[in-house]
Amino acid sequence: MIRILLLLFAVISLTSCHHRQVFRQQLAMADTLMRTDADSAYRLLCGMDLVAIRMPEPLRMEHLLLKCNAQNKADLLFSSDSIGLELVEYYDRKGNNNQRMLAHYILGCAYRDIKDFPSALQCFNEAVAAADTNATDCDIYQMGIIYGQIGDIYINYALPEKAIDALDNCEYYSRLSDHQLGIYSSLVLKGKALISEGKIKEALDLND
Repeated sequence: MIRILLLLFAVISLTSCHHRQVFRQQLAMADTLMRTDADSAYRLLCGMDLVAIRMPEPLRMEHLLLKCNAQNKADLLFSSDSIGLELVEYYDRKGNNNQRMLAHYILGCAYRDIKDFPSALQCFNEAVAAADTNATDCDIYQMGIIYGQIGDIYINYALPEKAIDALDNCEYYSRLSDHQLGIYSSLVLKGKALISEGKIKEALDLND
């Protein structure tokens, strides 16, 4: 009887390990897909919800982090800050630098969507502060995106100098990660900030 129970336990353990491995592979697939097709990535991650709730906490939270990121990239608005707060609380305790950066960014996006721009700006600044730019695995692609959000808020606050500083960083990190849309967006927003200062020639020079 004991041998049968031990064998059953081993089979269950192996099956669980296999399911976790498949789940990790699906998360990696969704993360890669997100940069080119956020809608499909979001649908894929939503389809994993029922499996996610049976996963260990680290995988369950990673799934939630990626799903929220895909939701944001797919332009599906957040209606509250509750999930963002949950992600920040978890990853500030247990995450790596990139995960902490992304969690604070998602919370900032939630505040942006509910029109709480001061809180959004604070979260975006906390997000870039969480990054370790000296690390070889630093997500510089995400850094460019966050600085673009910061610049956009400063433009709306009529603070063009701060906006240009943020957008210089957006352009820098976008070029490092070869994020063409990020480069284009940084130049467009920078031109808008320069025009608001009356610097028409400088804005036109950005197109050279």
